[in-house]
Amino acid sequence: MARPLFVVTAPRSGSTFVVSLLDAHQRVKLVNELCFVPFLRRMFLLASTPAGQQIKDNEGFETPGILPERHAWNFAHTFLDAMQPFVDDLFARVAGGLEDADFYGDKVTSIADLMFLLNRFPDPLFVQLVRDPRDVIASTYAFQKKQAMLWDSATFETRVLHMAAFLRQSDRLLQDREHHHLRYEDLMADVPRHTRELFGFLGLEVTDSVEAYLQTAAADLFQSHGTSSSPAASIGRWREDLTAEQQRLANDALGEQLERLGYPL
Repeated sequence: MARPLFVVTAPRSGSTFVVSLLDAHQRVKLVNELCFVPFLRRMFLLASTPAGQQIKDNEGFETPGILPERHAWNFAHTFLDAMQPFVDDLFARVAGGLEDADFYGDKVTSIADLMFLLNRFPDPLFVQLVRDPRDVIASTYAFQKKQAMLWDSATFETRVLHMAAFLRQSDRLLQDREHHHLRYEDLMADVPRHTRELFGFLGLEVTDSVEAYLQTAAADLFQSHGTSSSPAASIGRWREDLTAEQQRLANDALGEQLERLGYPL
């Protein structure tokens, strides 16, 4: 039975590259943004909220409950138990089968989803991917020019506070869990070394298919998904992209997390 593996990260932190890198291995089946965790979480909210009450998960999901209160709780938990085989089968079909896989999973970009899967998935492994949050925020502004996203209307202060909360809470939730901590900047500085360490965490060797991905598809992915001229140019972009006032606000709100993660002010 394949073991659940999740890349926990804020959006625009290099997660598409890392998920695709992991998926390049024959023993790993990761599907980028299949979103089966948020699907299950929101279905649980729908099933557990009695009729007459409004569901609002603060991540864009708003709808009234539909079940009588006397049935909601038991129905919700029974529903999840019944759904688990369906989720396994769904993922296997989308990923092209799990017969030869040791790991399967997706990325997780919200605290609500992370808390949910910690309660619902047996013995998961995690890759905790972080990037300088100031560069993340700068990248969100650049990327929304290419593709409309939920954060488009969010103010700069809101984005900063979201990043501070996500980094603090995800670190707390993963502290006692089996996980591999990976900084985007370190990965870009020495891709071969950190690729070996990443797969070593899973007990796997770097295979020819992984090497082939790094030599070919990785560059194409950055061209289509990135917002800088190169991975190197994406590091420290906040110094040019953010105004002096924005830099001050970000450094003040993110100071504790920047220090903990080793990013200079």
